[in-house]
Amino acid sequence: MTMKRRSNESKSKEHNIRGKWKSVLLVAFIAFVAEKATSKARVHFAMRGKGEVVFRSSGAGFLERFPSSSSSSLTTTTTTTTTEILAVVTVGWQISSSSNERKRHLRRIIENYREMCAATDDGDAPRFKRVTVAVAAYDFDAESMTSFLSSSSEHFFRSSRRNGDWQISLEEEKSSDGRRVTIERAERALKMNYVKENRSSSLPCEFALDLELFGFREIDGTKSHLTPGDLALRHRDIFLRRILSDCEDCDDESSDKVLFIVQEDDVYLDKKHISSFLETSKLTESANKFAEEGKGSLFYHPFFFDYEKDSDGVVYADWRVNAGFVQKWNNNQTIFTSTKASGGGRSLMIRGRSRLQDLLFSSESSSSVGETRVAELREWLDPLSVHPGEFNVEVATNRWIERKVHARVHKTKARRQVRFLLPLSSGVVDAKHRAGSLETLLDSAGIWHASNTYVERRKELSPLDPTSPSKNKKNQETLERLRWRELQQIFRSCLEEGQKSEEEEEGGENECFRCLSVSSEKKAEYRARVVVDDDDEKRRTRRRRRRIDVVFSCA
Repeated sequence: MTMKRRSNESKSKEHNIRGKWKSVLLVAFIAFVAEKATSKARVHFAMRGKGEVVFRSSGAGFLERFPSSSSSSLTTTTTTTTTEILAVVTVGWQISSSSNERKRHLRRIIENYREMCAATDDGDAPRFKRVTVAVAAYDFDAESMTSFLSSSSEHFFRSSRRNGDWQISLEEEKSSDGRRVTIERAERALKMNYVKENRSSSLPCEFALDLELFGFREIDGTKSHLTPGDLALRHRDIFLRRILSDCEDCDDESSDKVLFIVQEDDVYLDKKHISSFLETSKLTESANKFAEEGKGSLFYHPFFFDYEKDSDGVVYADWRVNAGFVQKWNNNQTIFTSTKASGGGRSLMIRGRSRLQDLLFSSESSSSVGETRVAELREWLDPLSVHPGEFNVEVATNRWIERKVHARVHKTKARRQVRFLLPLSSGVVDAKHRAGSLETLLDSAGIWHASNTYVERRKELSPLDPTSPSKNKKNQETLERLRWRELQQIFRSCLEEGQKSEEEEEGGENECFRCLSVSSEKKAEYRARVVVDDDDEKRRTRRRRRRIDVVFSCA
């Protein structure tokens, strides 16, 4: 009996050992298959699925995608028609604990882009073939954001993606004497099941909503205003992935049909703003092509400005439109230009990959081009390299374009200056292209910052007169933003001879209108001061004496 028991125990141990070896071999086999799958994903670059995916591009191909140029003019012209929108909306707040107002903002933004998908040209053909909204949020908001975006089938929720950070390096080529730039990152994409098939056919173009999740990275406190993390920078990750994906297919023309947009989650962009940007881009790109041919020294980009509303519903424009130039071009079109970029509704729009590439990369063609590209890519993606200032505004508005142009000019010592352009008249009055009204043009350029964060902080500008009264003196004169109607009146004085101000009665001329009437080479420079009686007694009764002091000079 004892011998039989021992024999059974021996067989049992042998069976257990064999079982353990089988488990080890099975695990090893699974690991081998997984490793093969990962390698395959790297080769194919855009493999989909629930597994880990690594984007990787070879150095030679990468330098071909972002080539050197003999020109440093920043004047690449996009000639293709825009047929696609890729919009990134940054949601830097915990939606589960946020107010219903912020949720309403996001719902309205998504709805605005759905309406853009339905926009048509004159021939009733869909203007855009594809509109994609990427909602960028932090990892710790994944559950609440997924729940929010999937709460309505009309949102067309397509996928959720967890993004790693880009890794950029310069490696020696083993097969040659050259070097290659390598850029890669890990990401995990999950396909969502919230899109109803019967809803997808209700729109004339492809509309999709993606959730892009990122890790929290702290930023320099001196570059932050109530902004602890770098989420506002993360649209660059999404743009870069799209650029590389386009180039993998070698379809440069297709990538130049994309309008790249980034905006905060409390600003309202809609069809009129997109149409205005695309129409103004025709002007700016023509002017830049003119400069490229050596006949000009300016780099142009469309101008948009913030506006906010106070508790009484009064609209105040961004203070950067308090000064600028008004000019009449040879086609009889009147334009406004500013040397300073506005926040533009806390948003940034760039048309086409070639324009983005031209802004992002320098024109160096020396042996150090590899090191230069690595440095430029890290500057684009690293939050610690951002210019000092308010972080969100510096990375996700036209301020970034302003900085890039200035930096390029300083480095190359080129005589290139940036101008942000806003049309004040179409210059065309035939029946087919009827001239647009000033009110319509301004409405298409003004973007509502719906949180109204800064509307009560109207004393942002320093007085122009250094001898102005001190802060402790009653009835002091301070400067604040122009109201919407006041801005219209200033621009209208340049378009129409109209009524003369008290200061102009003696001379008998409208100075801005006179400047523009002399010749197309003349332009009127203006500076507007909003002078307010800031008496303490009157402030308590909310009665503040306000007058507008506008000075024009011919340049």
